[in-house]
Order: sequence, then C-alpha cells, then structure tokens
Amino acid sequence: MVKYINSEEVAKATVSSNPGELSSRTAYIKERDGRSLEPFTMLKMARNGYPKGAEPVPASFYSAFDQMAQAEVQAVVESKKSVDEALKTMQEKGQDIYDKAKREQKNTEQ
Repeated sequence: MVKYINSEEVAKATVSSNPGELSSRTAYIKERDGRSLEPFTMLKMARNGYPKGAEPVPASFYSAFDQMAQAEVQAVVESKKSVDEALKTMQEKGQDIYDKAKREQKNTEQ
C-alpha cells in the first residue's frame, strides 16, 4: 500500500485530478495556466524547516498581525478603505509589528 501511494502513477494522477493544489512531487507539475511554478519549489529547506538563510518568525507576531489585518479587511468590506490602501497599511504596519516582535525576541534571548 505504501509503495503504491508513493508511486509515480499516483503522483501523476493526483497532480491531474487536483489542479488547484501544489504537489510535493514537483517533477510532475512544472506550470499551471501557462505560468511557471518554479518560484514555489525552488527554495531548499534547512534542517530547522525554514528556507536557507531565513529566520523563524517570532510567535508574538502572528496574533498582532492577525488583529491588524482583520481590521484592515473589515475597513475594505465596509467601504472605508480601498483594497490598495488596506494592503499598503498592512505592509507598513505588518513590518512594524514584525520588527517589534524581533526586538522583543532578541531582548528575551539575552
């Protein structure tokens, strides 16, 4: 059973039957709708599970970013902001939240 599930036959069938999903079997799907999928598969993961040279995102970032992002999406839904304005705010505030989380993480490690 394990051999069959990991076979080329199943990999090819899975890729063709799930066109909206990325497959870990990259040999069988190189592009979708005429666009290369290489950017999604070209990073090599390090042993810690992150792309080489990348650092883990501090845990405190996620909840703060999520709250801010929800508020921005709500502003768009309520027509208080355009999508472009909300995305710009999310980028700027998101970077600030990330920088703050990294500083806090660094301070607690010392």
